[in-house]
Amino acid sequence: MKKSFFVGIIALFAVQNSVFASSVSGTFSDTYSKQTGTAVSIIPDITVNWGFDITKNISFFSSFESVRTIGQPAFNVMNASYFKYVHGGNKYILGKQGVTLSNGLVASMSGVNGIKADVQTAGNQLATFYGENNNKKVVAFDFKKNKITCRKDLNLEAVYLRVTKRYVGLTVSDKIDSKLFLTVETSKNLDTKATGYLITTTYGALKKNGDADITLSFRNVENGAVSEYCTDGNYNNSIGFRIGTDYKMSTSSTLIVYQDIVRSQSNVNMDKTLFEIVMNF
Repeated sequence: MKKSFFVGIIALFAVQNSVFASSVSGTFSDTYSKQTGTAVSIIPDITVNWGFDITKNISFFSSFESVRTIGQPAFNVMNASYFKYVHGGNKYILGKQGVTLSNGLVASMSGVNGIKADVQTAGNQLATFYGENNNKKVVAFDFKKNKITCRKDLNLEAVYLRVTKRYVGLTVSDKIDSKLFLTVETSKNLDTKATGYLITTTYGALKKNGDADITLSFRNVENGAVSEYCTDGNYNNSIGFRIGTDYKMSTSSTLIVYQDIVRSQSNVNMDKTLFEIVMNF
């Protein structure tokens, strides 16, 4: 009886202090890709996001994705369903959520159950995560140092991931001039000692309709240097170049194109062509 009373009081307090700001958004994408030695892949994908504020400091967010690979059964998944508490610039997230370390070379995961604390101080940011994904314990740390004194646009980031194996990574990014950006991202498997790196230069930015950027990257990633959750499964065990462009067709749609000129560490051709249209709603 007492427990029910206190739960009722808490719920009433949340309702009275809520701002009831609800929003729905999402993306639709259609991806065509062809890699040497494999069949053409066409993947329509739709993601729907829904969130609302409970109080000024507490909110709820959810994200549902449906992947309709041509010629295969549909794959539906809830990528996010979590509560977020914000206080003094710090964020605390509880529930199913995404975990991306730096730009994702080490790992970029979605739908991971756990708790994350994101704490910020002047010029520094530390994110810690503990949870579980597919019955595997996940521990992650991501430390960022922004606007280093010598160069205001120079950023450093150090990451750590432990799933079945342990990984560390270091990322350095800098704005060379108003339109040229440089990023160097590394990864190392602490258990197998495999290492990898990705160097990316981007010229241009998508600020208005008709804008385009050009990206050139070089990677050298030993087998096992990145986790199974790497942002691109083709990065593992590969060496070579990627050249691509993003084109802003409208305020809500973008065309993404790239060509991989890549071989495996054992010299097997891994070239890949990709075209993707992304539309936001």
